[in-house]
Amino acid sequence: SIPNNLFDNNTLVTDFQDAFSNCIGLTSNVPELWVNRPNVINYYRCFYKCTNANNYTAIPDEWK
Repeated sequence: SIPNNLFDNNTLVTDFQDAFSNCIGLTSNVPELWVNRPNVINYYRCFYKCTNANNYTAIPDEWK
């Protein structure tokens, strides 16, 4: 699982490309990086194929 607060102190990060790509074994909720992250300009395939994540359907398509 990914800790809920993993990126709390990294609010200026701009690139999450492929960060969790192909994490098919991930079954917990993924962090909602798409919320309140105005600095992120690259999120291509951040959660690609993370279809087993509990909140996969909540992930915006452009983050998948």
